[in-house]
Amino acid sequence: MTALKVNRKLHLSKVSHRRFNESGQLLAFYLTSVGWGVHLILKTETLPNITAYITSLWEGYPTEHIPMTLPTKFFFIIQIAYWIHCFPELYLTKAKREEIPQKVTYATLYLVVCIAAYVLVLTRLAIALLVLHYGSEAIFHTARMLHFADRTKIASRVFKVWNVVFLAVRLVTIVLAFLTFWHGLPLTGTDTLDVASRNFNTQIVRINCLISVCLIQVWLLWTFTTFHLRRLKEKGSDVLLKSSQSKSEASKRRKDAAEKRRRAAKKEDAAKKASSVDDDVSDLTEVDQNTRSTTLRQRPTTRASVAAAARS
Repeated sequence: MTALKVNRKLHLSKVSHRRFNESGQLLAFYLTSVGWGVHLILKTETLPNITAYITSLWEGYPTEHIPMTLPTKFFFIIQIAYWIHCFPELYLTKAKREEIPQKVTYATLYLVVCIAAYVLVLTRLAIALLVLHYGSEAIFHTARMLHFADRTKIASRVFKVWNVVFLAVRLVTIVLAFLTFWHGLPLTGTDTLDVASRNFNTQIVRINCLISVCLIQVWLLWTFTTFHLRRLKEKGSDVLLKSSQSKSEASKRRKDAAEKRRRAAKKEDAAKKASSVDDDVSDLTEVDQNTRSTTLRQRPTTRASVAAAARS
């Protein structure tokens, strides 16, 4: 019922309504996850010391990271469940074929990251990175909903904010991943995997995790860049179309003005000829005027007589 009311109020098309609902669903999930993640971060004893919190991302691994609280476990369960449900949702919502690859890619990446963080006992780092990323995505979907609701001015401002936040989040994510996998965890690293004690702090695991995080950020930056390049091309084509339309309209206006001038000139010539004839008639004497009028009256009779003679 709420969706129908929104659709009637905003007068959205089917495509816009579907995308509006999609952004609304993701926005609700992102905001909930951000609030939940911030709550878990604030419960740590290292805050408000940012340096101590950053070092807590790798200190005490894995012994201090294994015992997770119930809210932390439930947080990751909800994350995994949500991204799993996206796959059957594509079928149930009858998503378009061209949209399926992108949605499957995003859902798969989220799912792999959440499962890997839970299995490798990297939940602290994962919560920090997810909060940053979800915050950026929440801003994006807010701007998207405003755009579909025809709040273009506000949407453009929010999109500009998202551009800055997106780039900042990518930078902070790479920095945190580098500090954790390249600087922090090697201090207590081991040479062999210890699955029983859940100690995965080996060089190959750390390097693969760091490369994976960096590749994901590069891929996100690539999609971000291509998105803006496509927008610039669309704006450029719109500008060219508008300029061509304005040129055609200007030429049409010039033609109309020239046609009006020609018509006005013809009217002036006709008026001048009529006035010259009247002047000539007025210059004649009264006898000449009577003679001319008599001649003009007799012309039809003369013509009629000529025609009758021709018939006979």
